[in-house]
Amino acid sequence: MNNQTKERPLSIIATVGRGGVIGNKGKLPWGRILKDAHHFRKVTLGHTVAMGRKTYESFAHMLDDRSVFVLSRRERSVLAHRLRGCVVAEDFSLILEQTKRTRVFVVGGGEIYEQALPYTSTIYLTRVNVTVHGDTFFKGVPSPGNNWRLIHIEGFYSKEVSAQCSFETYIRW
Repeated sequence: MNNQTKERPLSIIATVGRGGVIGNKGKLPWGRILKDAHHFRKVTLGHTVAMGRKTYESFAHMLDDRSVFVLSRRERSVLAHRLRGCVVAEDFSLILEQTKRTRVFVVGGGEIYEQALPYTSTIYLTRVNVTVHGDTFFKGVPSPGNNWRLIHIEGFYSKEVSAQCSFETYIRW
């Protein structure tokens, strides 16, 4: 673990299909998995979440009881009416600066995951065992042995997508 990850409790939470697919045209390519939605809520409730604008727009209605940071290249004044109750940042370093002593969950999308990965100490991953077309990927999907240690795995079957899935927790080592 490097000094950057020791200094802050930064985590990534993501749902991925085979090949690291996390999205297609702004949506989950496999649709909503109720058990995964409950898991996301349980893990992030009461904490700070950080995400890109497109991710925010895809599920903002589910973000009660959380502080929300939205990363966007668009001018803040343009976004203000659409992102009420959120802190808008134009650079990931601003999120890091404003959340120094706060537990932060980075919840997507692909570019934000890439920016957060060097600072991340824990990854909460839901694997969906499906092959789907996607245009957004989580390129840092951990596997045991590549600086990540798997510390928890819980398998389940999703009726919504007719596939095996698993909740996995990784820590950087």
